[in-house]
Amino acid sequence: DMIDGLRERELVRETFGRFVNPTVAKTILEHPERLGGEVCTATVLFTDIEAFTTLTESMAPTDTITLLNEYFEVIMEPVSRFGGVITNFTGDSLLAVFNVPEPDPDHAANAVRAALGIERALEGRTFGAGVTMRTRIGINTGDVVAGAVGGSDRLGYTILGDAVNLAARLEQLNKDYGSLIMVSAETATLAGDEFDFAPIGDITVKGRAQPVRAFTVAFDQ
Repeated sequence: DMIDGLRERELVRETFGRFVNPTVAKTILEHPERLGGEVCTATVLFTDIEAFTTLTESMAPTDTITLLNEYFEVIMEPVSRFGGVITNFTGDSLLAVFNVPEPDPDHAANAVRAALGIERALEGRTFGAGVTMRTRIGINTGDVVAGAVGGSDRLGYTILGDAVNLAARLEQLNKDYGSLIMVSAETATLAGDEFDFAPIGDITVKGRAQPVRAFTVAFDQ
């Protein structure tokens, strides 16, 4: 009975770890009190595939899922390698956070490193039946609340806050400026001199009264 119990617990842990980021799973199992929500400064990375709807409009649903799984397998690696925690997959978009739930004093730089790693991994690569994909990325640093949301019998670990919204807006603004990676001034300042940031200037962001200073970053480094 003890051996069967241990096997069952290990199966639950393995299955849980596949549907929840292992870092988050560890936090939930060891510190369940943190699920109530904690406010901290973090760097948020948001990705979206360029022209994904057009790309897949003639594909069968099963082919689309296969394509996305192959794509996510590629872009998840740099995120994980630099300490990012993926909290959400929404369609072809990915949301990741750095410095939550485990502290990372280099979170801004690591988020930029992950973005550069994603773009390098996708450059010249084909998926499925020879499909190429370009990904736009928005990165922002600010205060977020991290914790569990949902009902009494089903919860999801996520991050919320204006800092998350701005990362998503910056990702969308890449479309207007012909760029692939756009970061806020807060992220660029914290990330340091390792990166080749190019100022865009103060740009108008939907939902914000004041303009936001943003930068692009080259990924041929």
